[in-house]
Amino acid sequence: DAKLNCGVFIQNGNDTESLAIDGLSEDYCRTMAAALFYGNYKAVNLLNFSSSDEAFLSLQNGTIDILTGTTIEKSRDFEGYAFSTPYYYKSGTAKEALIAFAIATREDDSLFSSFVNCVVLAILYAEESGVNNMPFASIFGSEMRWSLRDAVSYSGSYDKLFAKHFGIDSVRGRNGLNRIFEAGPQLHSLPSIT
Repeated sequence: DAKLNCGVFIQNGNDTESLAIDGLSEDYCRTMAAALFYGNYKAVNLLNFSSSDEAFLSLQNGTIDILTGTTIEKSRDFEGYAFSTPYYYKSGTAKEALIAFAIATREDDSLFSSFVNCVVLAILYAEESGVNNMPFASIFGSEMRWSLRDAVSYSGSYDKLFAKHFGIDSVRGRNGLNRIFEAGPQLHSLPSIT
């Protein structure tokens, strides 16, 4: 049986936020599996990494298909990797005012990278629109028209994922960094990108 090989870069620390990011990252692996395999969120092999270099090497050599729990880094973007829309923002030190967590893919498969990004956006769209059900979308061909619907059917909206890992009564991220604003998108400049 086909499965998604998903790498999870495990955060360094046992604090509540690091553990929640790890759980959220694993759930994005399952969400991708649901999107790819007709709603089967169990069609995934999770591989944990504690070394960023080892994780990106595994992505580069095809051991894993995607890498979650990683941060957007300009240096990696030029090494043949693509990053999805961020799925979590964390306040950093003064030198790194903002840390953006995203899903990394190999840049040589732009269609798959676009697919991964669309799944991340579908989860955000579900929250913004207040829906837990996505319509069929044929943007990746008729055989994949169910994929975004299946992703959202598994994970629900971003708010549901966030509550699952950070607590239902938790403040939506430090300084509201992970809040979706009704007046339009929340814009952050990404660290080390500008």
